[in-house]
Amino acid sequence: MRKLITLIAILTFSSSFLGQSSVHGHDSRVAKTFLNNKRTLDRTYQYQMLKSNKAWNDFKAAHGQWYCWFNEENGKPHRAYGQPISVPGITADDKAMNFITGKLGDFNIPVADLTLQAVNKTDKQSFIDYYQTYEGHKVLFSRMTVRLNSVGDVIMWGADVFNDINLSTDPMIAPAGIETHAATGISTPIESVVVQPDLAILPM
Repeated sequence: MRKLITLIAILTFSSSFLGQSSVHGHDSRVAKTFLNNKRTLDRTYQYQMLKSNKAWNDFKAAHGQWYCWFNEENGKPHRAYGQPISVPGITADDKAMNFITGKLGDFNIPVADLTLQAVNKTDKQSFIDYYQTYEGHKVLFSRMTVRLNSVGDVIMWGADVFNDINLSTDPMIAPAGIETHAATGISTPIESVVVQPDLAILPM
């Protein structure tokens, strides 16, 4: 099931709890997280995907020596790299988008939901990154990335994006409810709670 992150609460703790430390310090004993993203690759899954993923095998057949490892949440290449692929376009982001729309059609990339985040260039490479939105809300941890070499050919790409999100974006928990939920189990005096009202999609 895909879940909707409605609100994120940031807790500010009293300086008396922090003792001699700075009031800007961080104490991990009261840290809460909603996701553990430190995962190791599943070798069996990766091998099966490399052998059976038709989109990937067709891509390799068309473009020569390419290698990848997969995003195990969406079944798409997390990082793919290989022989340079020439694509049309004047700017780096033109080339990246032409590559996505012209070469990656079989991977079901949600092109209409991509927003350009950054174009970074060095003497040898250009890095073009997009993030994904769903009904105007940012998809957490989403990233569509394309890397170009010095002559503008694609040498790497990754598709940490999701094309099967289907959920309501109406908040299920009010801001006051988020404040109470975030403070549960914390006995330390809380000076204030800041709620960020922007909705975001957790695609897991």
